[in-house]
Amino acid sequence: FIDYLKKHDVRVISVTENIDTSNENDDLVIGMKQIINDMYAKDASRKIRSTYGKAKEGIVIIPPFGYFKKEHQAVVIVEEAADTVRLIFKLYLDGYGFKQIAKTEADGVHTPAYYQQTLLGKNVPHTWPQISKQQLWISTTIKRILENEFYAGTLICHKTRTDKINKTFRFIPPEEQYRHENAVPAIIDRETWQQAQFLLQKRVKDR
Repeated sequence: FIDYLKKHDVRVISVTENIDTSNENDDLVIGMKQIINDMYAKDASRKIRSTYGKAKEGIVIIPPFGYFKKEHQAVVIVEEAADTVRLIFKLYLDGYGFKQIAKTEADGVHTPAYYQQTLLGKNVPHTWPQISKQQLWISTTIKRILENEFYAGTLICHKTRTDKINKTFRFIPPEEQYRHENAVPAIIDRETWQQAQFLLQKRVKDR
């Protein structure tokens, strides 16, 4: 694009990168930046293709709370966390709301943040040791667990798409997603999952 503008006698000045296309001494810098940008775009494209391939094959990258996977190994259930997931579904089917369940779980029950820190060694802000040890359960976490079909053994890939170059994010329609039934060991049975989804949908309609 810069070459096109130069051919039409249009001068481009970049204040942030200290570049002026009318200055011949900047031609080398511009050329190097073009190469770097091209490599970045190609690398991003390669990573996107790799992600699509993993989505089609049903490869689990990082499983949700209740599961654990070492690199290149099968997904396994973490029984202590799985018991918490089963309790969340049971309480919800018994009529408890998200906040009520969160208060119930707050009594010494390890959170997803705790397992991220202990099993995966993730020390990102929401899993800092001083925070994860406080067993902070919130209603959003409860809702996210109840909505995740992974717990019934179904892996759904390609649900969202992020374009890092254009900085865009969008949700993918269900018909374009990749579903893999019985992809992982189920923590809850299919009937329990369906009952929970029925109540979740009813909750939305009743608002």
